[in-house]
Amino acid sequence: MKVSDIMSTDPVTLTPGHTVREASRIFLEHEIDGAPVVDEHGRMVGLLTKSHLYRVLAGNGDPYTTVDQIMATSVITGQPDETVRDLIKRRVGRLPVVEQDQVVGMVTRSDLAYAYFNSFTDLSNKLQTILDSTHNLIIAIDKNARITLLNRA
Repeated sequence: MKVSDIMSTDPVTLTPGHTVREASRIFLEHEIDGAPVVDEHGRMVGLLTKSHLYRVLAGNGDPYTTVDQIMATSVITGQPDETVRDLIKRRVGRLPVVEQDQVVGMVTRSDLAYAYFNSFTDLSNKLQTILDSTHNLIIAIDKNARITLLNRA
C-alpha cells in the first residue's frame, strides 16, 4: 500500500504570518490537530501542532505571536510513492506528504489505523472465501481447545 492511497489530499495549510489566534481558529474550524506551514510559493517551511499553540496560550503568551516563531522547522515528511510500512517506522502523529517541495497531502495516525483496519477486513474476507470454498473440513482451535474457525465444507 502506498502513502498516496491513504493520505488526505489538499490539506489545510498555514502561513508563517498567521497568528496563534488565527491558527487556533483554523484548527477548530477544520477539526485538525496540526498543519503544514507553507511560504508564498507553497513550499513547506514548518509544521504547527496544537501542542505549539497550547504552550503559547498556557504560558500566558501573546495570541498575536506569529506561527513562524513557534512552529517546528525540522519536519519529517513522506513521499506519495513510498510504502505505508516505511511511513510507520517514523513513529510520528502526523506526517506532511511532500512532492517537489509542495505539500500534496497529510497522513495521521487515524489515517493509518483506518487503512490497516480496511486491509485487515479485506484480507479476512478473502481468507474466509477461500476457507468456505475448500471441500475438506477445516477446524482451528485455540490453546484452550475452543473452536476458533470452522469452514462450511
